[in-house]
Amino acid sequence: MDKEKVLMIIGTFMVLVVPGVCGVALVGVGSFVHGIEVQSPEDLAPAPPIVTLAEFERIEPDMSYEEVVDVIGDPGVEIGPSSAPETTTADADTVSYVWQNDDASNMTATFKNDRLLERSQLYLE
Repeated sequence: MDKEKVLMIIGTFMVLVVPGVCGVALVGVGSFVHGIEVQSPEDLAPAPPIVTLAEFERIEPDMSYEEVVDVIGDPGVEIGPSSAPETTTADADTVSYVWQNDDASNMTATFKNDRLLERSQLYLE
């Protein structure tokens, strides 16, 4: 092998491999120095669902908001006055809540005078 080919191989190695190795080393050192924790795939596992189909099916008409929260184990997020046909925005005692999982499956419940008026679910498992 002639000197020119050897220099070309060494040059290619220097241009392609060395910067990558140095970059990985710098990221590792930077993570160590700054206390950045690298997450493993197990750490990135999806969170357990907030609401399940089994919980949805245990919820019955006329339950109070607190009874529904006891079944689900989460207070949900208030989304405002109901859009149910039986109610109007003037119904100050009517409010809807949503419980949404990370996968976008969810349950919505509407309460009037603290009693379950209607519920619906989307893609719960």
